[in-house]
This record gives sequence, C-alpha cells and structure tokens, in this order.
Amino acid sequence: FKGWVDIDAPDDPYDEKIWEELAKFLDGEHTFAGGRYGMARELTQRKLSFLEPLSLGEVCHMVQLAIQHRRLIVYHRKMLKPIQSVLCQTSPAEGEGGEAEGEDIKDMDDLCTVLFRMLVRHPQGIRLCRMKQMIKHELSRNLSEMAFQCTKLIELFNQEPLSTTFVLDTETDGKSIYVRMGRPDNFSDHVKHLLATANSTEGKQPPPST
Repeated sequence: FKGWVDIDAPDDPYDEKIWEELAKFLDGEHTFAGGRYGMARELTQRKLSFLEPLSLGEVCHMVQLAIQHRRLIVYHRKMLKPIQSVLCQTSPAEGEGGEAEGEDIKDMDDLCTVLFRMLVRHPQGIRLCRMKQMIKHELSRNLSEMAFQCTKLIELFNQEPLSTTFVLDTETDGKSIYVRMGRPDNFSDHVKHLLATANSTEGKQPPPST
C-alpha cells in the first residue's frame, strides 16, 4: 500500500544530494545503537534538514543501503558507525594490546598473492572462519575486510579478481565454508603472474624447524 517501504529492497530511489549530505554528516565520530532502525530513528529525531522530506521507513531504507551498497556505515562491536571512523580506529595498529603485529595487506594483488601462498601450504583449502588467523600466524600479515570497503570477509570474494580466481565450497555439514583455488587455466595473465610469484616465494621458504 502507499507509504509502505521495503527496507531490504536493493533499489536506490534517493537523490544523490541527500547521499552527499548524509556522507558529510557521517564524516566524524558517530555511534548508533539499536541496529538500522535505531540509527534511522536517531537520524529522524535529530531533524536533519536533508532528511526532512523522508519518512522513518525511508530513512531506515537509506541506512540499509548505506550498509550494504554505499559502504558508508558498518557494524562494529554491535554498533553502527561510519566506516571511515572504524578504519581510522583499526589501522595501522589495532591499538588494543598491540594486536596488529605484522604488515597490513594493502590491495587486491597483495591479497591474491597471500591467498595463493596459503593455498600452496594448504592445498586442501582453508576454512573461511579461520583464514585471517592463519594468515596472521603463518605469514605475519593482517587482513582487514574493512580496508577493502567490505563489512564481511565473504564479501571480498564477490570482488574481482577474487571472484574468478578462488572458489568457496560448503562442506557436507553445510556450516563450514572453505576457500580453494580455481582453475589456473582460467586465470588472467596478471593473476597467473601473482600465482607464479607465490609459488616462487613458497619454494624459497626454509623448511619449518622441528
């Protein structure tokens, strides 16, 4: 019926000017409790001029789009926060107890090479839920999905070149997701070069001490 808003709809009917104003507003330290509805309610209560023409349902829809498609906000420790403020908090070092030892993975080529190196070591595949810890433990590298404007690790594998290079397999229990290498014959020349670099690096690694 008229006035009803599907807050999970992927289409974005809102004026770009409104998005620009929202992005400006979020350029700072903000924390919103209560999930997307709680954030929408707080934004409405603040009587921001650029949101005045919108209903609470429409603002809630905008919040959902800002999380999933616009990447303006993310869930961080059960609160919604602007992604830039979270990235500032988490890099270059986590700040809490010196967590972030090792070098951050900086771009997609770097990430591809790291994943290739891990899969040379673990050709049977790597459990997605353990991938970050294994990369940190074995290669002393830090992977943050938010550095790639993603809110979840699995979203990284929807992006190129990961989506055409690696395969996500669900095990028979339906719970564990494994990352495995795709068919090298299908890789682009650039990705083949990254694989060759990873193989060469791993080939030169000294054997683990016993």
